[in-house]
Amino acid sequence: MKQTKKSIFKYSKDIDKKLPLVIKKVLGTKVKNVQRITQGVMNYSFKIETEKDLVLARIFGKKDVVDIAKLLWINKQLEKNQIKRPKIMGYSVTDEFFPYGFMLTEYVSGKDGIRAINEKNISLPDYFHKLGKLVKKIHTIPVNKYGEINEIDNGRSNYFEDTISKVDSLAVECVNAGNLSSELSDKIKEKIKKILLKYESRFTPVLVHGDCGPSNQILSVQNDLFMIDWDYARKGVWFEDLVPVVLSADNFSEINQRKGVVSKIRKSFLKGYGETKFSEKEIIEIEQVFTIIAFLYNLTFYSADQRNVDAVTSAKEKIIELTTS
Repeated sequence: MKQTKKSIFKYSKDIDKKLPLVIKKVLGTKVKNVQRITQGVMNYSFKIETEKDLVLARIFGKKDVVDIAKLLWINKQLEKNQIKRPKIMGYSVTDEFFPYGFMLTEYVSGKDGIRAINEKNISLPDYFHKLGKLVKKIHTIPVNKYGEINEIDNGRSNYFEDTISKVDSLAVECVNAGNLSSELSDKIKEKIKKILLKYESRFTPVLVHGDCGPSNQILSVQNDLFMIDWDYARKGVWFEDLVPVVLSADNFSEINQRKGVVSKIRKSFLKGYGETKFSEKEIIEIEQVFTIIAFLYNLTFYSADQRNVDAVTSAKEKIIELTTS
């Protein structure tokens, strides 16, 4: 997903009023009810009840934040590989109805993973076992090289080079913002380079979701798991989809319980995922790299908003802890 520092355009009831016109024009059906679900970082979401079915409408809140071509390619690959997903029903990137466009998809009735687990619709181990099986299926979708999806045949053959270029940019941004010292930045890059080089020859490119914590799945009323919000998808290594899963432990534990919950989540996910060709010790070591990178992203993302002081402090503490351990 492309980022922009421009604020998300302000919500108004005009969006609700325009949605029936959009649905009628794009899908050729009348709207019975419009329900605003949430405001995300980049869009407003609505559950739309039509005469035919339920639709999810995403109203884009910023310019160029969603790569439509990428999402269409992913939708096609998921369909080809018989992976359950909310189908894309229509979209626009023009300002005909809304300043930055919209996307319409099937609405999946159910609960997000965090809610499903906390409300005991499914046990934590069973959920992450199911998620591991889903992610493994996604990772069988063929891609070549590493990098962004918008140009499928392009990218880097060396994962180390692709990742270090991003880490360097993130580190510079953090140092310039005063969130990291130059000394700590150098230590971070040194640790990441050392571990990635150690395993580079064993990495293979896969389609990664990029943010597959349980808030980005819907457990349907039929007990099927649907992966949603593919904006951060790219061509990477499977570890990139393990880390958000492990980090989701904060949603299911107190601080003093976290280590045990992390272990349970990792074990259940990997049992569902199947053979990885990496030992448990190796997985935990490589996991550190992607956890540091995740918190570097958090640090750059949240530091632009003064309301997220606590998130910035937490990210810095985690980076220091992981880098010096």
